[in-house]
Amino acid sequence: MIAFYPRSVRDLFLRGLGAGVVVGSLSVEFVDGGGSFTVRVGLGELVSTDFKGLRDLVSGEPNLHLFTAVPARLAGPLFFMLERFGFVRFRVHMVNADPTVVPIEAGGDADVLRNIAYIHAVHRFITVQMLKRRLRLHGSKVAATTHAILARSNYNADKNLIQRHVKPEIMKKLPRVILT
Repeated sequence: MIAFYPRSVRDLFLRGLGAGVVVGSLSVEFVDGGGSFTVRVGLGELVSTDFKGLRDLVSGEPNLHLFTAVPARLAGPLFFMLERFGFVRFRVHMVNADPTVVPIEAGGDADVLRNIAYIHAVHRFITVQMLKRRLRLHGSKVAATTHAILARSNYNADKNLIQRHVKPEIMKKLPRVILT
């Protein structure tokens, strides 16, 4: 898994391809433990570069997908600039979350990338593959359910998003997750 986090979306507009970005390769292991799930993330190589370097990396690998997490208010400007830089939209996967605080408070670049891997693992393996059909989740409820799973497991999550989209009776049915 290749994760990236833009240091500042504002810098994308001011500096263009010269804006800073943190890129890292991560390994994700997912273990089903019956009523709870365990997600293990191992950090590989961590590189601080600019968007030009990231674009060169992606253009050299035709099947490479990138994973990131940004708050919803920054997703529109981020994807607007990524498309202008030549990134293919369907190869960039985004989850609505602030990886500096969700699910664990980040102390540095490695922690931010680890949080992105945790969020995507919970989102893809639990919310989308296991719960989406059973709970009939559509649109913005998928991301809200991911936050609800993290909150139910006593990790940081967007409480406002949960209150708007997840009913309390659904919240009780959600599985717990352990992030290691």
